[in-house]
Amino acid sequence: MKKGVAVFIVSLTILSLILTIVSCTSAPAAPQTAEEFFRNNEVTLIVNGSAGATTDLGGRSLASYWAEVTGGKAMPVKLMSGGGGIEGLNAVYNAKPDGLTIGVTTHSSDITLPVLMALPGPAFDTKTLGWIGMFGTSAQGVALRADAPWKTLEDLQKAPKIIFGTSNPGSGPAIDTVAAIELLGLKNAQVLFGYEMNELKLACKRGEIDGYGASSSTLKNDESLGSIRSFVTLSNIKTPWYPNTPAITDMMKPVGVQEDILSLLIGMNGGKVFFTPPNVPADKLNYLRRTFDKIMAHEGFLKVIKPTFPIWEKPATGEEVEALTNKLLSMPKARTDALQAVFKKYVK
Repeated sequence: MKKGVAVFIVSLTILSLILTIVSCTSAPAAPQTAEEFFRNNEVTLIVNGSAGATTDLGGRSLASYWAEVTGGKAMPVKLMSGGGGIEGLNAVYNAKPDGLTIGVTTHSSDITLPVLMALPGPAFDTKTLGWIGMFGTSAQGVALRADAPWKTLEDLQKAPKIIFGTSNPGSGPAIDTVAAIELLGLKNAQVLFGYEMNELKLACKRGEIDGYGASSSTLKNDESLGSIRSFVTLSNIKTPWYPNTPAITDMMKPVGVQEDILSLLIGMNGGKVFFTPPNVPADKLNYLRRTFDKIMAHEGFLKVIKPTFPIWEKPATGEEVEALTNKLLSMPKARTDALQAVFKKYVK
């Protein structure tokens, strides 16, 4: 073989090898699916609430089934209860929008009420969060300490003084408590703000306060410890959580502004909502939503969650939570103004 031909053949071989390498290295990798992404990465759940409260227990119950349902890594849980119920919300909002940090909180008290009531709350638009799903919805109610001498509404109205405790001024329990005082005509009532939710039952046991408002599920859990007893459900119908406790409309007939207050209260019966930072990619948000749905139907999860939520109502999908949130935050100003005016009388 002539030298020139040999050189030419070697050159072609080298060129072919180079083109092959370039072709292999420049070929785009197959895009990672949301399922692969979440299987290969750790997702952290931030619980916006107190240790041992229903939000904490509900969040940990879901987290315990994350790995089994997704085939991914175990979900660590981080409890954040500072800032009057705002710390956890801010942490999720400011997290990287990749779906690897999610949160759980109480829907109405932390997501919608601060906006509706123009009270201290998150320093961001809660409508921008991504909604994964919600469970544990229950009507709100008011409980009295177990040894309180008052049995009827007339007894309460005649008492020289009644002290109710609650959390921060922008919380759902605070709104519940103040609205109940107004609707029941308790002119002798005083409200002490600043408690953590898990402190209220202890404050009742010590005789420091006479009662407080919260969701029926929270009250049922606290009542099991013997420190309180349910007094009234803040709705126009009784709740399955307390079939023997009267609805507030069994005690009084709302008229005028009271009708607006009651309508707003009924619309605020939110549960434990799971959410993401704003702008999480649609495919990842959808994966989180569908995984939530699967966990909600998991027999193991339903067994674990039953002691905390013995009355299990159908969970809401992420899409349903998004629609509910938008509806609540679009309420006519006249209705929100009515409740704001009532509430301001008690916030000093």
